[in-house]
Amino acid sequence: MFRTLFFACLLALTAQPVLAGGMLPKQEEDPKHPKTLRIHFGSPGHGIDRETFQKAVSAAEAEMNHFATYSLLGWGKEGEQTICIEPKFADTFDSYQKFYQMLADEGEHVGVEVLRAPCLLQHEL
Repeated sequence: MFRTLFFACLLALTAQPVLAGGMLPKQEEDPKHPKTLRIHFGSPGHGIDRETFQKAVSAAEAEMNHFATYSLLGWGKEGEQTICIEPKFADTFDSYQKFYQMLADEGEHVGVEVLRAPCLLQHEL
């Protein structure tokens, strides 16, 4: 009983920083930069939600001609990833944010974040 409670508490304490971007470097926001949408796929110790990740990637690839920037960043040992999207048109940002938030709500350990900063590329880490 104690062991189960201990591991449940440990999982709760360690999963949150990963979802909040604890493994990614902190980026300063630039009020002049267009908003970027980040979809973080975290893992509490058993890998990411592959089904939701595949839905998100498929949707993004289908809309790539509507994005000024689209990148995928792998940042963890268990397949943790972040998709970064900057739509070309500011008026479509909210619809993309709603769609990816819906995917995040359906998935496990998936978070959506909005930043006014460029998308991080692999070599910048």
